[in-house]
Amino acid sequence: MLFFVLKASLLLRRSFFLYLYLIICLPLLNPTMNYKIVFYLAVGGLITGVCNVLGVTGQQEWIMWTIFWIIGSLLIHRKVNQGAYIHAGASGFAFAFCCYSIQFILFSEYIQNNPQFIEHVKALGDGSVNPRTFLLSMGLILSVANAAILFFLTLGLEYFSMQKRV
Repeated sequence: MLFFVLKASLLLRRSFFLYLYLIICLPLLNPTMNYKIVFYLAVGGLITGVCNVLGVTGQQEWIMWTIFWIIGSLLIHRKVNQGAYIHAGASGFAFAFCCYSIQFILFSEYIQNNPQFIEHVKALGDGSVNPRTFLLSMGLILSVANAAILFFLTLGLEYFSMQKRV
C-alpha cells in the first residue's frame, strides 16, 4: 500500500511540474500570443497582491479573484481569435503568481495587516511550518489552480458561443 501511495505521489508531482512547464513555456513558443492581454491581467494580480498586503481585502479576497475570472475569460474570449486556451492558462498563472509574489516580497507588511494568516498556519501543525514557505508553496499551487479555472471558464465561453452560432 505504501508503495502505491509513493508512486501516486511521484505521478502527481510529475504531472504538476509538467503542467507548470506547459503554462510557462507554451505561451513563449506561440507566435500568435497576445502578450498585452496577459500583461493587463497580470497587473490585476499585482493590484490584488498590494490590496492583500495592505489588508484592504481582509477575508473578502475571493471577490477579487471571482471578478478576475469573469473579466479575464470575457476579455480572452472577445480579443483572442487563436490560442485562447494558452492565453487563459498564461493569464491565470501570471495573475496569481504576481499576487503571491507581492505578498512574499512584502511579507512583514502582509503579516502586520493580516494576523489571521499566522493563526491559520499555526493551526496546520505543530508549529514546524514556516509561514513564508507556506505562502510560497501555496502561491505556486494556487497559481496553477487559477490557470486551470480560467482555462475552463474560457473553454465554457467558447463552447456556449459556438452553440449560439449553430
